[in-house]
Amino acid sequence: MGNRQLMGFLLSCLMLSIPMAGCTSEIENILGENWGVPGGLALACLRDDAYREMVIEIDHAPDYNPESSTVSLLKERLGQVCDKPDGIRIVMNEVQFSETSTWTASKVREIGHETMDSPPQTSVLRWHVIMPQGKYSDESVLGVAVDASTIALFSDS
Repeated sequence: MGNRQLMGFLLSCLMLSIPMAGCTSEIENILGENWGVPGGLALACLRDDAYREMVIEIDHAPDYNPESSTVSLLKERLGQVCDKPDGIRIVMNEVQFSETSTWTASKVREIGHETMDSPPQTSVLRWHVIMPQGKYSDESVLGVAVDASTIALFSDS
């Protein structure tokens, strides 16, 4: 399996599994959801009472964008499990990240919040995927969830 296909597979798996994780970090309640806890938006994905629409924002470094088939598969799989009557959209942005070598959870969280197109305090459920250049501080890590809506995938690892 090539690197791009592997990254696509990991992106799909991570996006589907992150909401179910039980890890903890700083807890921040926004609209009754635990935005600071990986997995804190699992019910928000599965229900339509608080969020009728979902946006997945994928910010990638130049030449680190996911394949279109991966993005299509991600949208299809989320559509199968998420109750979003107003739809699921995926927005892709090419971003020049300030960090290009070694990433930490704090750096992912900081840059994730800086680069997200819209704040999470809206009626639209937003998840943010960062695909930067560089590696995580633990080079065996391919992806990391830093809060309920932000993950990073490291294809250089």
